[in-house]
Amino acid sequence: MQGILSLRTKIPWVIIGCFLFQGTLFPSDNSSAPKLGTLVHEHKVYRDPNGLIYWPMDMPVWIRLATSPREDAPSFLLKNIYQEDASVSEQYVKNGIKLEIPGRQFVRWINYLTEDEDLYKFMADGAPPRTELGLFQAPRSVRGETVFYGKGLKARLGSQDDLSGVEQILISIDGKAYVPLEKTLSLNQEKRYDLAFYAVDRVGYTESPKTSSFIVDLTPPQSSHQTEKNLLEDTLSRESVILLSSLDTLAGVDFISYRFDNGTDVIRYDRAVGIRMEGLSDGKHVLQYRGTDRVQNVEIEKEYRFHLDLTPPRVAYQVIGDLYLEGMRSYVSSRSRIKLQADDIQVPLKQIKYRINDSSPKTYMSPFLPPIQPGRFMIRFTAIDQLRNRAPEQLLELFMDLEPPTTRMHLIGPNFSQGSGVIWATGRTRIKLKSFDNVSGLKQIKYQLGEEAVQVYERPFSVPKTGQYLFRYWAIDRVNNREMFKPLLLMVDESPPQILEVFSINSIGTESTKEGAEIPIYPQHTTLFLNAMDNSASIKGIWYQLNGDDMKEYTQVLFLDQPGRYRITIKAEDQLGNVSVKTLEFMIAQATE
Repeated sequence: MQGILSLRTKIPWVIIGCFLFQGTLFPSDNSSAPKLGTLVHEHKVYRDPNGLIYWPMDMPVWIRLATSPREDAPSFLLKNIYQEDASVSEQYVKNGIKLEIPGRQFVRWINYLTEDEDLYKFMADGAPPRTELGLFQAPRSVRGETVFYGKGLKARLGSQDDLSGVEQILISIDGKAYVPLEKTLSLNQEKRYDLAFYAVDRVGYTESPKTSSFIVDLTPPQSSHQTEKNLLEDTLSRESVILLSSLDTLAGVDFISYRFDNGTDVIRYDRAVGIRMEGLSDGKHVLQYRGTDRVQNVEIEKEYRFHLDLTPPRVAYQVIGDLYLEGMRSYVSSRSRIKLQADDIQVPLKQIKYRINDSSPKTYMSPFLPPIQPGRFMIRFTAIDQLRNRAPEQLLELFMDLEPPTTRMHLIGPNFSQGSGVIWATGRTRIKLKSFDNVSGLKQIKYQLGEEAVQVYERPFSVPKTGQYLFRYWAIDRVNNREMFKPLLLMVDESPPQILEVFSINSIGTESTKEGAEIPIYPQHTTLFLNAMDNSASIKGIWYQLNGDDMKEYTQVLFLDQPGRYRITIKAEDQLGNVSVKTLEFMIAQATE
């Protein structure tokens, strides 16, 4: 019909009066079958506010003549089509006029006499609307064949119809009955949504329902941490690694971010590397981390509090026993022991290692003896805690002193010795002790006299009391090496010798001197023997002086063969210089014939 309704004949129509559509062009009861899952929408005629009629294309058209424009005016069906073939009219009455193309349609009025014509327009609508679903205001992610949306998801349906226009849009949520959608939907439940939707135009045409399935994910991931490599509970070492993991059962984890100690430097976690301790200082720290899924659900930040121990143990030594410090040198003896000790304020100690000189390292167990060799030796030691923090190696330099001092005794004043461990001295004789030590040095000299208490030698001393004493002395160096004491017998002799004179003949009388003393008289040729006795030291010598002559050493007996008065002074001296003097006065008588 090419948009113009006319009789298919060469004879023009003759219409007297007016020809018009009045009210609704009465549709038949024919309507399209409802599509599966949709509501039933009958096809119908629609007249827009401007009076333009929209006719469903699958609904036949019959033409009636009405007596007035009123809706209730009588109308009469035109049954005769101006053609020679009467069956055409019959067919028309039975089936009506079928519309073949959508769009503008015209009924033409022709004045048979004047050949003037008018066109009466209506629209044929045979196409359903086209509806699109809009999902917005929420992050979107696709995982496999599943679409996920995050928080704030809105749904809006928009539909277009080129002719009669959209009458309504209907939606079914999760298999429920279709309902008209009049506003934007807020999809704010975490669940899977199965949407079906379609639109109906104003003449009842419906599009095939469209579907959209997706999941709204409102739950953030759940993250956790794990620590590994050289740690003790929540105390970590420089070798430790913190591993983060996160689980999201819907959209999936996009990334994990972390920071330390409320810092602003937020780092995206790299699973291949983990979180290492580089750049962190020794002490307490807080790791703050959270996961973000693929639709931007962000987890509440979690915290892991830990202590990073970068501090090695403190290690020290102690010399137990003999030790002497002089300047930069430390001296020990064979009795000394080396004690090593370490402590760590954060984690337990693992071990202390040491080595002497160039020997292999040993694990310290208990105080140990130094090498028993004279001279310098080195001890290197360190400590390691349970996190393998190693203290810097320390060096201990020591000097072994194995030799005791050597002491010598000197006597100042009278003394005498026969080399058999016996020494004679007087109360005036001073004893001087001198000791020498060429390593650690002399600490003190001690001595003991008889059963008296041991004395520390400070200066030369004497023993004023006559007697015999066991005298012992020894020296100690600064690491308590003690010299073997040297005993000797000390004979203190303050008594002078006793002078003894023996005449070969007894006196034959006496004679009084002017002073009133009685002196003995001996006969001519009397012999005088001189001798001396000493209680301790031996006699050094006897000397005599005869009648004022020079003092002579007594070496042989004196022969008194000259008569006269004699005055002999005798001096005896022992080995200690103790001297006794004795004077003899006597007369030698003239022998008679």
